[in-house]
Amino acid sequence: MCAVLLAVTLVAPRLASAATVIYSDDFSGLSSANLDGTAPDTRSGTDGGSASATWIADTSAFKASGTVTGQSGNMRYALLAFTPIAGNIYTLKVDLNTTDFGSVNYLAAGFTSNAATSTSSTALNAPWMSMAANGVGKIYYNGQNQFSDGGTFGTAGSVSNPITLTLVLDTTSALWKTSYSVYDFTTLGVVSSGAYNYTVNPTITSVFIGDIIYGGTVDNFSLTVVPEPNAIALFGMAILVSVGLIRLRASRTRFATNS
Repeated sequence: MCAVLLAVTLVAPRLASAATVIYSDDFSGLSSANLDGTAPDTRSGTDGGSASATWIADTSAFKASGTVTGQSGNMRYALLAFTPIAGNIYTLKVDLNTTDFGSVNYLAAGFTSNAATSTSSTALNAPWMSMAANGVGKIYYNGQNQFSDGGTFGTAGSVSNPITLTLVLDTTSALWKTSYSVYDFTTLGVVSSGAYNYTVNPTITSVFIGDIIYGGTVDNFSLTVVPEPNAIALFGMAILVSVGLIRLRASRTRFATNS
């Protein structure tokens, strides 16, 4: 039985940290094909995703190869249906490579309250983040006041393309939390980060990538989830303890028989 308890101690933390992929896409489609209507490489109906999800994307901006052509006006979207569930930790990641060096021309990624049907809007009432092509616009938005409630990552200054934007949404407490980071492939390190604790939880109905004015490329998009650690740990421990009890009973039976 001691061996079983030791196994519980060792295995439970590993079980609690296992991540499930809800969506992933490496954008390996044709450069001549629109992203709109295509299925991501991985799509799951668990933890707020949809097993039948397809990209709802602005056809003038997004190609299946990950190429993004800039358009004037509002942000252009590529969206997948997603509604977070309380008790989980979600991680959104995407590699971006911008092609213009204006401070207001950027690629973005995050969550939105827009349904996965609208591909041109500025109603981003949920956490998201962006990176301008010149590296100055390292900005995150918390979604409670659209464009004016976030912050700027670190100090102004350029970063090298490509970069990875990472947004973590933690719904394990009554009031949710977010954290944001930018990884630079040239310096091989996180160059900027930020965090926010909500006082009113955001409404989220989609996950998205977006573009303003000028384009670039997107790659290695993923949304993963780690369920509430206690639930997984308890499930794993229950299995191990059950196995241990069965073995203990079998051992006692053999001992009694031999006696």
